[in-house]
Amino acid sequence: YLPERLSRHVTELTDDDMQGREIGTSGIEKAASYIAEQFRMAGLEPLNDKYQHKWGQSVLGSDEIMLSNVIGVIRGANEGLDSRPVIIGAHYDHIGIDENGTLYPGADDNASGISILIEVAAKLSRAYTPQRPIIFVAFSGEESGMLGSQHFIENPPEGLISEDYFAMINLDAVGRLEGKTLQIFGSESAYEWPFIAQGIGFTVGVASEFLAETIPSGDHVSFLNAGIPAIHLFSGIHLDFHEPSDTANKLDFAGMSDISLWLEEAVAYLGDRTDPLRVNLENAAKIEVQ
Repeated sequence: YLPERLSRHVTELTDDDMQGREIGTSGIEKAASYIAEQFRMAGLEPLNDKYQHKWGQSVLGSDEIMLSNVIGVIRGANEGLDSRPVIIGAHYDHIGIDENGTLYPGADDNASGISILIEVAAKLSRAYTPQRPIIFVAFSGEESGMLGSQHFIENPPEGLISEDYFAMINLDAVGRLEGKTLQIFGSESAYEWPFIAQGIGFTVGVASEFLAETIPSGDHVSFLNAGIPAIHLFSGIHLDFHEPSDTANKLDFAGMSDISLWLEEAVAYLGDRTDPLRVNLENAAKIEVQ
């Protein structure tokens, strides 16, 4: 994975014209259009003949706001697994511009995740036919309470049943690896996750650590609460989180390339696995969304 390609996506998504990608703005609409075009160029198929799946929703008592999840698909070869897709997701919204006119570009949170999502989708669509479908989703509204992923669970696109989603991988704030160990949240949701991660680490040289607590504000939580095994890839905390200083020049694009390789291996494993994962969520308490 070329760092310069990852950098180009981040630069586009953090441009002033994107207005910090706050929901309800022309900036986030431009971001959705950019991602949809990248999915098209990558060779992903649209789901139900469209990349942007829009709906209206009242947010925090406001008037209805139009939101859009951007969705692209790699079809599977095994018709018996058509209804059991793997979901790879990242949110593309951020917190916008404050009352003082200060822009919050959100380079790590979460232009980094979207950039990896686009590049891995492009590579796999050119050279890989999985057994089961791989669905790539750029979620909107994560910063406002995981609206996009909740909508994807509660109102799945036509032809999908959320209870049948096979597994989910969430990319959120994956731009600051900088030689550290890749952090994985949610690995307790299926017996196989730690073994998958350890095998990938051996193959691509990116070590992982498994965190006991689940971050309660990522899109993977929507899937965990619906009983779907899901993990969240995270490169680590920093002082620029939700600050105007979360800028593209601070990202570790070589590290993002390594995470892209990690994700590619995980997608290939899940896409070709015909046996179900051993899910460990049946009696788990729902995670309170923050």
